[in-house]
Amino acid sequence: MILLVIDTQKGITDERLYEFHKFRENVGCLIKTARENGVEVVFVRHDDGEGSGFSKGDDAFEIYEGFAPLEGEKIFDKKYNSCFHPSTGLLRYLEAKGIEKIIAVGIATDYCMDASIKSGFENGFEMIVPAFCNSTRDNEFMDAKTTYEFYNNSMWPERYAKCITVEEAEDLIRNCEKNDVPERRLLNECGSMDVESERLLLRKFTYDDIDSMMRNWVSDDEVQHKYGEPSYKTKEEVRALLDTYIAGYNSGLYFRWAIIEKTSGECIGQIAFFLVDPNNHFAEIEYCIGRGFQKKGYATEATKAVTKFGLETVGLHKVQICVRPVNTPSRRVIEKSGFTYNGTLKDYFYMDGGYQSRMYFSILEDEDRTGIESIHHISMKTGDPERFEKTKAFYRDILGLDIFSEWDEGVFFGIGNSYLEIWNNGDGSEEKGAIRHFALSVRGVDEMAEKIRKSGYEVFVGPKDIQVATFRARICFLKGPLGEEIELFEEI
Repeated sequence: MILLVIDTQKGITDERLYEFHKFRENVGCLIKTARENGVEVVFVRHDDGEGSGFSKGDDAFEIYEGFAPLEGEKIFDKKYNSCFHPSTGLLRYLEAKGIEKIIAVGIATDYCMDASIKSGFENGFEMIVPAFCNSTRDNEFMDAKTTYEFYNNSMWPERYAKCITVEEAEDLIRNCEKNDVPERRLLNECGSMDVESERLLLRKFTYDDIDSMMRNWVSDDEVQHKYGEPSYKTKEEVRALLDTYIAGYNSGLYFRWAIIEKTSGECIGQIAFFLVDPNNHFAEIEYCIGRGFQKKGYATEATKAVTKFGLETVGLHKVQICVRPVNTPSRRVIEKSGFTYNGTLKDYFYMDGGYQSRMYFSILEDEDRTGIESIHHISMKTGDPERFEKTKAFYRDILGLDIFSEWDEGVFFGIGNSYLEIWNNGDGSEEKGAIRHFALSVRGVDEMAEKIRKSGYEVFVGPKDIQVATFRARICFLKGPLGEEIELFEEI
């Protein structure tokens, strides 16, 4: 439960309100009771826009001194009547905290109170409205008394809200079942703090980012389509997008960062925990990088930094990430960032005229990340160009595998979360057969190699870094108990 105090701002909280003295006394009493009983008080302010006299920086915009927030109490600003408009960030905040009941008080009965009560109801909250804890002024259609009675006695009760006395509201607050809730793990509601990596600064978005965003990614149809978002072609559209992002920073459980390249100062993309589950202590990452900054390792660098922040600073138990199987560049980012493959949800959503699957990956806190994860690839080799082309055509055209990567002497086919590697640089001998070795995806190649040596098995190619086409990896080769050749493969 929370107590939501709506638009009780200096410019409109005065004697012009219906039953002003009763309203002031009742709201003040509920705020005091909530604070004494550990029920969170959340404030909302309405912003009529710069130059209106009722906006940030204007005295009239500030909250009425009789209800002044204490340090640390949340304040959300809005430009629309409903407190739950996505641009305020309030809905996201309450959902993240698992709030179900809202006691709503404030101004004005026929505008922002009405819009917020109906919107709160539609979003699944139990809306509770205490008597004489909302008020309004006369308008050209009804006097304030008639307006108050219409909404409180006819419009809201049993339709959108539970309308009760102020004494009943105080009892609800005092008897809120806080002590009956088992102690649970809480996340650190630190919000989108600055996160630095070697080449990147991850920070909150500001309106100064508009030009850089448009120049580098947010106006790019291809980048935005892969990200699952529309492209934004005008500054006004980008500013409206930033209204939502920046409003979200009011919540300590909102995590969205502008990705800034340190050397240029350019905003080259974004990364976020777009899904945060504070009850089950996990979050899911999404990101996009402008085309001019792709294939430089920036996505991997940002993903690693945000994952570390989530596990160590926010206190998450799990960070997860998903990708469409056809999005091979993102799969590479996920693998290089150290995530473990969990499984694939087939035909999870409909996109681009067809059903798309989702591959899920995760990292757990305190997880031992040294060891075998899966088969990374199976390697085949021939020295006959004609045979190589025939083999490539077989796997591509007949078996229907997608080419993941191709270079002068070979090709990688994707098979689920693994690969089939075919080389055309063999000496033509067949004593080992077509399959030369299989590769296991691991974390900690050097540690695994040492463990194998100590167990008495041969490591005939020691740990080293390689680059094949676009792959960079740390590898070693060993012989198993049947004489099989095994490659340990860790993307870097």
